[in-house]
Amino acid sequence: MRSIRAFLMSVAVIAAGVISPAQAAWTWETLDYPGADWSFAAGVDGDTIVGAYGFGAYGGSAGDMHGFIRTGDTWEALNYPGSAWTLPLDVSGNTVVGTYRDAADNMHGFLYDGTWQTIDYPGAITTTPRGISGDRIVGSYQTGPVTGDGFILDGEDWTTLRYTSSVRPSGIDGSTIVGEDNQTGFIYDGTTWQYLTCPLGVSGLMFSTAFEDVSGGNIIGNATWSYYPYFDMIDFSFLYDGTDWTVLSHPLAGSSGTYGGTSAYGISGNTIVGSYRDASDTLHGFVLTIPEPASLTLLALGGVAMMLRRGKRPAGRG
Repeated sequence: MRSIRAFLMSVAVIAAGVISPAQAAWTWETLDYPGADWSFAAGVDGDTIVGAYGFGAYGGSAGDMHGFIRTGDTWEALNYPGSAWTLPLDVSGNTVVGTYRDAADNMHGFLYDGTWQTIDYPGAITTTPRGISGDRIVGSYQTGPVTGDGFILDGEDWTTLRYTSSVRPSGIDGSTIVGEDNQTGFIYDGTTWQYLTCPLGVSGLMFSTAFEDVSGGNIIGNATWSYYPYFDMIDFSFLYDGTDWTVLSHPLAGSSGTYGGTSAYGISGNTIVGSYRDASDTLHGFVLTIPEPASLTLLALGGVAMMLRRGKRPAGRG
């Protein structure tokens, strides 16, 4: 395993700094809630972005996590009344979905469209809405410590979404749903399931792929290499357009920290949002604008190089 890692790092050194003209045209914006110690962006629709912020170290007291919605340059805190914490995960038009923990330490889903509505899958102990498109919401629920499924909520109609026993839907656009199932990304169109693993990994290593969101023909997500038995993990984000896979790596992302470098969570048109850890291990949100979606492909070697230079685990969304 050490020889594999040494080879990969040598590739990274040779290819460091190789960036395609298309990537050079990308615009990265850091997204920090005013006055907060950390922030991350989880969902986007047009110029509206939702996510979370907090104070102190990220991952510390759950009560330090608050939701936000940003429309244009206007920020608004978004906290479910009486909750211990609130985590918005996606937005469609004026409607936000996510999850919150109540004072009794129970986790529920929510819908916010100017008024608050609790979303609980019938009989579930936890419900997590992760994606919304129009009136359709997707997510996952648990009926016990290790039991649960995915769901589609269309108006007031619940549909269980199951292909195996561990489906986690995360994103939806029209009739297309994406997510993760047994460490593999999936695409579901209402009839057919398609399973894909990001090919930027290395053969022979433990590897996982999670699709997070979809917009038109573009899917974003996060992937992990794991160097068993050392559990030395290299994580990265990607964009998949149905043909090409492109590494997403924030230029200010550092290599230190438990939660790694760059993580992508939401996409709307040519705008991608997520989080990154800087060199001092501070968590920030980001907005990535790609002006020409047709030219999204990185030079393959340059993509692998940047992937290897980043952190150890995706940050932000649960």
